[in-house]
This record gives sequence, structure tokens and C-alpha cells, in this order.
Amino acid sequence: MWNEEEKGQRYPNFIKESQAAYKTPEDPALGRLFSKKQGEYTVEDYYALPDECRAELIDGVIYDMAAPDYIHQVIAFQIAVQLDAWIKKKKGSCMVIVSPADVRLDKDDKTMVQPDVFVICGKENTDSYGENKGPEEDQKKESEALHAFWGAPDMAIEVLSPSSDKKDRIVKYRKYKKAGVKEYWVVDPKSEIVAAHWFAGDAGTSVYTYQDEIPVRIFDGACRVSLRDIPQSERLLTKLGITDR
Repeated sequence: MWNEEEKGQRYPNFIKESQAAYKTPEDPALGRLFSKKQGEYTVEDYYALPDECRAELIDGVIYDMAAPDYIHQVIAFQIAVQLDAWIKKKKGSCMVIVSPADVRLDKDDKTMVQPDVFVICGKENTDSYGENKGPEEDQKKESEALHAFWGAPDMAIEVLSPSSDKKDRIVKYRKYKKAGVKEYWVVDPKSEIVAAHWFAGDAGTSVYTYQDEIPVRIFDGACRVSLRDIPQSERLLTKLGITDR
């Protein structure tokens, strides 16, 4: 596993939020990636990345994704568990998926995101690949659809980290809204605030704290999520020496 300095030397032109720098890679297999400029990358380039390089593609721009910390994972897990439990209790047709999982948000070749948590409800994932271009192209699209959700999830949730703050609050907010995501939550562990954006119908934003029972609007508010145990989990992580927060 590389440290951040080693990773930067090998993959120097992937945006770490607002920073971008370009150099020629030592690995010839990545030469094609580094011959392009930000904004020119495609899903094919995204799939060409080595497995150890965690990234997102948004409008042709590759964003480097730092590994999430433990509290980030605890928050995403807690939200996913509560959503999944409610759906199963109601025998619903929705599914909760956690990162890393690809979402081909615009069904084009310029964007591939990985929400921390997302919910899909009764959508077909393999029937809309755009214009058919012959059997080989169609087969390729079907293969890709097995590894990525095509289109907009009903709900997307992002947990902020220092390296993703701007991307999650601004870039992804705009992308999710335009793509047709109905509900988008941004969880800020530092302030213990959840901004719940509703993009369908009477669009608006509601702000909650960890002490609130947060209504899930794609389920008409009948499902509610609580993050009251997160501070306790954070203290436990500190006690165990896993985090120094």
C-alpha cells in the first residue's frame, strides 16, 4: 500500500479536490490517461485505472478519493443499516448499496460516481444503454451494467471528509440534482449536521442535527434515521486508539 506521497508520484494528475498537477507516469500502461487533460477523460479511462487507485469521474474530470476514516465508515454504515432494516420491515422493493459501488449517473461516458450510500427503488439497471451500435457494443454495455448502476438513484448520501467537502457540497449537489436524484443527504461529522436536500416537487433543504429523527422523504417521512449514537461511537474509537479525534 502506497503512502500519499508515493501515490501522488504515480497518479499526479488526478484532482485532489481543487488541486491539479500533471506529469508523465512511469507506467507505460497509463500513458494514454496522462495524455489527456482534465475534462477529457471517459468511463473507458476510469475502468483502465489500477484497482488500488480510488477515484471518481465527473464530467470528464478524474477526482482522486482519499481512503475514508473510521468515523466516516461508521456513519455510512449506521445510515445504511437503518434504511435497510426499514425497507425489509415494510417488505419494500428498494435496495440500499454502500460504497465502493459505481453509479453511471448520466448514462454517458463522462461520469462515474461512488456515493457513500445510495438507494434504488424498482428501477431496471440493464435496459437503457443508449443507442445500440451492434452486437459487440451491446454486449459491452451489458457487461458494464453488471458492475455499475445506470442512471440516478432515488437517494444518495455523502459523508463529508476534509478532502471531499467542496466536491460533495457543490459538484455532486449539482450533478445529483440535474441527473434526477430525488433526495440527497450531506452529513458533516465535524459539525454533526445533516443537510437533507429534496429535489423532487416542492424542492428544498432541511437541516438536522444528530439528535433529530431525520425523515426520509422518498418514503414520505415514514422512515426516520437517527445518528444519536455516532458521538458515542467516536469516543469508543478514540478509547481504542483507532482515531485521535
